[in-house]
Amino acid sequence: RDALTQAMGRQYESIRSLDGYIDNISKFGYPDDYPMQRLKLLESLGPDVLNTLVQEHVRPDRMAILVVGDASAVKAGLEELGYGEVVELDIDGNPIKPEL
Repeated sequence: RDALTQAMGRQYESIRSLDGYIDNISKFGYPDDYPMQRLKLLESLGPDVLNTLVQEHVRPDRMAILVVGDASAVKAGLEELGYGEVVELDIDGNPIKPEL
């Protein structure tokens, strides 16, 4: 909820982002006060509703977690988390083959 609320502010940061946001409001037929309606809706969502939405829509077994950083500093800690195999990628997103 907080992330969605904070992200709304970025929709007005530049002329380009504001133009895109206004275009979407027009394209989808949202009312003029759509941003305020959305904020009110987000603020009204309590922990029970949020937990229900998470249970319905978030599928950890289908997620990919991307970590950017120094592999030698973070890889062991990531492996300890137990989320599965840690796959190192090069700058183009191709898997790096381990050295033999």
